[in-house]
Amino acid sequence: MRNRLKKLGDVPAFAGLEPLPCKVTYYDPVGAAEVLTLDVGSADGVQPGMVVCCGDVIVARIYKVAPAVSLAVTSRHRFFKMPVLLVDDEDETLARGIAEGNGIALEVRFVPFEQKVSTDAVALSNDESPFVPNGFAIGDVSFAEPDPSTRSWRVKLAPHPYSFELEELYIPTGVQKQPEMHVPREAR
Repeated sequence: MRNRLKKLGDVPAFAGLEPLPCKVTYYDPVGAAEVLTLDVGSADGVQPGMVVCCGDVIVARIYKVAPAVSLAVTSRHRFFKMPVLLVDDEDETLARGIAEGNGIALEVRFVPFEQKVSTDAVALSNDESPFVPNGFAIGDVSFAEPDPSTRSWRVKLAPHPYSFELEELYIPTGVQKQPEMHVPREAR
């Protein structure tokens, strides 16, 4: 999985995306806030909930938008949340959960005890939002341990190294997803 990362030029065409290039105009030097100010805004079509990518790695999510600038929270920020698939090196899905920043790192919550998790796994985006491309990397599993008290796994992610470079960033636009038909719980 780690060797499938693609360069910026290949990813948007591969994923059928239209990249909106952006640059970081301000980044908290202390890093405690994990908030980026970007040089694109609502006049460019940016909306809250969109993601900021480097290659095929999601590094941040748009939080607030003004006409000429946007604020994005990095994947380590406590406002960052995204459904993910934990996938092994053979692209086999091991588990599903919600990646959440905690201010320092990323954790995956709500992974049922019955699913298997490996420290060789990678977390990939699996969001139903029309703004988020599925299958983009978020981080590598660095710690996984079953927690019998909650009947779920404790999973921690190491953000991908691209998350720290903050160069060649873009916001994927034109993400097309087919809405899934709603099936009432009683009918499942």
